[in-house]
Amino acid sequence: MKIAVIGGGSTYTPELVSGLWRQRDRLPVDELWLMDPDLPRLEVVGGMARRMLAKQGSDVGVTLTGDRSAAIDGADAVLIQLRVGGQAARLRDETFPLQCDCVGQETTGAGGLAKALRTVPVVLDIADETARRAAPRAHLIDFTNPVGINTRALLGAGHAALGLCNSAIGVQRWIAEERGSTPGGSRWIRSASITSAGSGPSGSTGRTSSRASSSATGSGSAAAAAWRASSSASSACCPPTTCTTTTSTTPRSGR
Repeated sequence: MKIAVIGGGSTYTPELVSGLWRQRDRLPVDELWLMDPDLPRLEVVGGMARRMLAKQGSDVGVTLTGDRSAAIDGADAVLIQLRVGGQAARLRDETFPLQCDCVGQETTGAGGLAKALRTVPVVLDIADETARRAAPRAHLIDFTNPVGINTRALLGAGHAALGLCNSAIGVQRWIAEERGSTPGGSRWIRSASITSAGSGPSGSTGRTSSRASSSATGSGSAAAAAWRASSSASSACCPPTTCTTTTSTTPRSGR
């Protein structure tokens, strides 16, 4: 099995590698491709991934590349974990709403909308390339915030996609522990959130699939869907005449 990680230089990558190793009996990965435009950062994170697997005696091949097409080519699963505009854009997303007494958050409200408008077109472009280059019936998995909006756009554009967030499964496991229950048992623990994709069964991987009735077919329609989703998720949004921000469209590592 070949897994491609778009945004492989993210600091989330070591956690992902650890999880893949723990699930090796269920996910027989033999090729892990880490793609990132920031090659120096990728060398650091990718080197750590290689050392982690080597310590476990794994023979999984880890390839580091800045070539997105090569990473996606023939992949059985494509994971997206990127941040368009980098941490500087995140700082703006989470601070400019404060000028209007709004919550500064990257998955909902004004900040979430700003991030969605930068991110959705990039995610859809990756999805289109996945459809062309990846293995038939390849899994497309989005870790990138705003997860709910991204996944809704992907599904609306006709892609078979899943949105993942570790917050939901973390809450589920905590509740199960507090109640003396075993995650993955017969009971269901549901969580709800306006900040991400936030519900799923106890003991699941935290996977949530955003279902949408939207018929978005491109970045324009997806941006409109992003506006509707972000607006409905927040009780207040900054008036455009009061708050302004500028953003970069350069993809960076990380969510």
